[in-house]
Amino acid sequence: MANLATERINVRSTVDAKNVIEQAANLLGLSVSSLMIQSSFERAKELLKSHHELKVNNADRDMLMNFLENPRPANDEMKKLMSLLDEN
Repeated sequence: MANLATERINVRSTVDAKNVIEQAANLLGLSVSSLMIQSSFERAKELLKSHHELKVNNADRDMLMNFLENPRPANDEMKKLMSLLDEN
């Protein structure tokens, strides 16, 4: 079943912004509402994705690389866990 638009978003704009948005919507054969929802929805998803991406500074990166290049010896619990892999 398709997602039905049931929610309402009210916005105010300048005359210039409204004219530009209307022209763009007409160019694409969309309603102003459709253009605004599509554009703002995609931009919001991009913004959220970039906000949730892992941000690592140089010190954190160096620490991670050191752990990967110089792993600690396996303790008893790790050896037991790894032995389970050998059984399969």
